[in-house]
Amino acid sequence: MIQSVIEKMKDVPGGKRACHLVGTIALVMSDRTLHTRWAQIDGIVAQEPTKKRIEGFPYRSFFYLPQFKKFYLELTDEEHEQINHRKIALLKLRPYLLELVNK
Repeated sequence: MIQSVIEKMKDVPGGKRACHLVGTIALVMSDRTLHTRWAQIDGIVAQEPTKKRIEGFPYRSFFYLPQFKKFYLELTDEEHEQINHRKIALLKLRPYLLELVNK
């Protein structure tokens, strides 16, 4: 999969290699009310992937984050915590959840 993405994008110039990881969380209530929140991490598809791999997460090998000057899989736990799109999406839902609890 990694080589397939790199190959398909080989002629795409640097300024047009933007990509995003998007996380969405959905909560469906018993009355069928749907609440969704989302967050995204912005990066670029690198010209060449890092040699390091994490099984089950191939995109992390070529998803480059300019603000950290690192590939996604090279982030420290602290750096990952700053941009964790799943956590951010859940935090966006938190006010609604707190409202439910406090009713």
